Amino acid sequence: MNNAILLASIIAGAGIIYDTIEFISGKRELLNQFYNWRIVRSRYYILLNRPALSLLFDFVFAERIFISLVVVHGISAAMFPFVFYLNVSLAAIPALIVLTVHCLMNVRILVGRDGADQMQSILWASVFAYCLPLHENVKLVVSGFVVAQLILSYLTSGLSKLISPVWRKGVAMNLITRMATYCPPQINTLFKNRSLSFVICWLTILFELLSPLLLFFGPTGAIVFIILGIFFHAGIAAGMGLTTFVFAFVATYPIVYEFSTKL
Repeated sequence: MNNAILLASIIAGAGIIYDTIEFISGKRELLNQFYNWRIVRSRYYILLNRPALSLLFDFVFAERIFISLVVVHGISAAMFPFVFYLNVSLAAIPALIVLTVHCLMNVRILVGRDGADQMQSILWASVFAYCLPLHENVKLVVSGFVVAQLILSYLTSGLSKLISPVWRKGVAMNLITRMATYCPPQINTLFKNRSLSFVICWLTILFELLSPLLLFFGPTGAIVFIILGIFFHAGIAAGMGLTTFVFAFVATYPIVYEFSTKL
C-alpha cells in the first residue's frame, strides 16, 4: 500500500501546488475584494463574544500570515513524497500541514470551494492517518475509507442527476456549457446538438452510477474503472476548465487499485 499512497500523494500534491500558484497569482483581488475578511468573519457566529478566538482567527487570516501559510502548504505538498520515501512516520508532518492549511482555506474562502477541495481534504486526512504508527489493518481501513468516499461521491452525484428532469431529458450539457465562466463558446456550439447533449448526459449518469460496480471484479475491474475515470475527469477539465478535479479524484485511483487487490 505504501507505493499506492506515494503515487496518490504525488498526484494530489500536484493539485495542491497548482491551487497554491493559482491562489498566489490572484491573492490581492481574491482576499481584498471577493473574500474580504472583515465581511467573511461576520458569517462565523462562533466568533461572537469570544475575544480570544476572534484574535486567533484575525491573526491567522491576516493577509500576510495567510498567504505565507498557503505557500508553506504548497511546499509541504511538494516535499511530502520525498519525506514519505525516506521515513513514513516523519511524513505525517508535511501531510498534517497540507491538511490543516487546506481546511483553513475552506474557512477563509467562504464560497467557491467544490468537490475537488472536499476530496483533497479527505485524501490528505487519510494520508496523514496512514503515516501514523498504526497497525496494518488500521491502515487498510484508512485506505478503504478513501475508496468508500470516492464511490459515495460518484453515486450521490449520479443519483442527483438521475432524478433531475434536465439531465434525464439530455439538455443539461447544453445549459451548462452556455455559461461563459465554465466553457468557451466552441464547446457550447457542440452541445447545441441535442443528440450529442443527450448521449453525454446519459453517459455521465451511467458512469457515476454503474462504474463503481467494476470494483467488485478485483484488479481487472479496478483498471477498467480507472481508465474510464481518467477519461471522464480529463474530459471535464478540457471542456469546463475544472482542472482541480483531475488531481483530486485521480489521486485516489492508486489507492483504489491497491485496495482492490486486497479484497
